Amino acid sequence: MYMKDEYFLLLDTSTEVCSVALGNRDEIVDYEETQGSNKHAEQLADIAARMLSEIDYKRDLKGVGVSNGPGSYTCLLYTSPSPRDRTRS
Repeated sequence: MYMKDEYFLLLDTSTEVCSVALGNRDEIVDYEETQGSNKHAEQLADIAARMLSEIDYKRDLKGVGVSNGPGSYTCLLYTSPSPRDRTRS
């Protein structure tokens, strides 16, 4: 288990490589990337879940960063609730 108190989950699905990183303000503490543009949606959730299991994410996750790349964000659009969805729960 990692010992810093503020973490950020970093996601990039803009190319054929799906990459997920977990970092704090000082360093990247975990990183994984996979190949295959048609599998981002299924890979992203598993990788992120594994990384978040290493921290107390309800307390320590301070943000999620998404790359501003040239590709499609289809899998992120379907997994990210909009502000409107949060007010309905």
